[in-house]
Amino acid sequence: MTDQSFCPIIPHLEAVMAALDKVEKETGKKAFYDVLTTGNSALEDLSRHISLPIHVHRTMHGAFTCDKRLGISMLVISKLVRMTGGTNLHTGSYMGKMARETFENDLCRDALREEWHGYKRVFPVASCGVYPGKVYGNLDGYGIDCIVQAGGGVRGHPDGTTAGARAMVQAADAWRLQIPLKEYTKDHRELEAALKFWGS
Repeated sequence: MTDQSFCPIIPHLEAVMAALDKVEKETGKKAFYDVLTTGNSALEDLSRHISLPIHVHRTMHGAFTCDKRLGISMLVISKLVRMTGGTNLHTGSYMGKMARETFENDLCRDALREEWHGYKRVFPVASCGVYPGKVYGNLDGYGIDCIVQAGGGVRGHPDGTTAGARAMVQAADAWRLQIPLKEYTKDHRELEAALKFWGS
C-alpha cells in the first residue's frame, strides 16, 4: 500500500479489502474489487500504487464499439487495459444477452492472455445475461482462464442468492469435468433448479 496522503481513496479501499478478506475466509474463494471505467491514466495510476486486483468494467463502450464506422473496437480497449494494469476486463460473452461476434471475443481473449511484450496477462470476463445454462458456452469460448460473471443469474435463482452462486459454481464444475449439465443436475439440486427456471 502507498501513503494515504498520496491517494484519498485508500481509506475506502482498506474498508473494502477488509470486507473482501472476510468473504474469502468464509468461502475459501478470492474476491475482486470492482471499479467503473475512469480512463486509462486513472487505471494506470491505480495499478501502480495499489496492490490489489482491478476489475475493469467496460461501461459506455457501446458508444464507440457498436458502430464499425467509428473505428474503435473492443480489441483496442483490451490492449489498452492490459498496458495500463487491469486484472480482468469485460470483453463480451459467447452466450448471454451481450453475445455478439465470437470472432471479436477470440481476438480480445488472445490479446489479453497471449505473451505480449512482457505485459501481465488479463482475465477476460463474460457477463450480462449469463446464468448457469450459459456457463458451458462461455467456458468453451474462453477456456479456464476467464471470469464468468452473473448478477441476475445468481440473484434471480428461485431459491435465493446462495443457491444461485452454488448453481454457477456447479455449472463451471460440470464443464471442467466435461459432464453434461443435465447429467450433473442429478446430484446438484441448485443447478437443477436453475436449469428448470432459466433453461439450458
